[in-house]
Amino acid sequence: MAHPRRRARGTRWKARVTERARVTLWRVAILVALLSAWEWLTGIKAISRTPGLYWIDPFFISRPSAIARRFVYLASGEVRLSLWAMALSTVQSTLWGFVVGVSTGFAAGLLLGRHERLARVLEPYIVAFNSLPRIALVPLITMVFGFGLLAKVVTVIVPSALAWTFAALTPSISFALIGVVVGELLGGESGGGLGYLITQSLGTLNAADMMVALVSLGAIGIVMALGIKHVERRLLRWRPEYRTERA
Repeated sequence: MAHPRRRARGTRWKARVTERARVTLWRVAILVALLSAWEWLTGIKAISRTPGLYWIDPFFISRPSAIARRFVYLASGEVRLSLWAMALSTVQSTLWGFVVGVSTGFAAGLLLGRHERLARVLEPYIVAFNSLPRIALVPLITMVFGFGLLAKVVTVIVPSALAWTFAALTPSISFALIGVVVGELLGGESGGGLGYLITQSLGTLNAADMMVALVSLGAIGIVMALGIKHVERRLLRWRPEYRTERA
């Protein structure tokens, strides 16, 4: 006969699995519904005497089927700079900057936490620096460091430098990705990455390629955030909320 505590643990585990399955099912259903509506509305002509008028003009936001075709084409070897190469450049810059920025922020937080007087002395400067829009600093960083990997890494350090705890790591990876993309937008082809694809798409008014870049950035952000959550659960499993999850 099973131990009551073991039975209760198994019941809680089954309940969590069932809840996760329901959440996943709802997520997939919402995504399918949105994509279907998008495809349908951009393919149905509006009731109007004006020829070529759609409910949603695909010229501006393209349509899922066209985006999928462009995704396959850009990921193939038929283009000079493939989607994978641009995504790899963006991910590399983001991770390098994120690691350096978080390490710097952790060291600074530890130092200021141990030295209260130093923290009080530097507090107004930290507040003033933290109130600056991060993106507004990108042009200055670009002027100093250029458009290469170093410039993009420094761009990421700025929004990541105050990520002193795991609670700030998930939003910091998002800020890191934003910082890298902004640097790539300013750098053009020399900046590389998915930001360059966005700039190129804007110049040619190619909505499908721009949506490919945006979808790729969204996927990268989700994967990175899930990775941070996984590391957080592994390193902080001693905390009560994580012990409850494992129970």
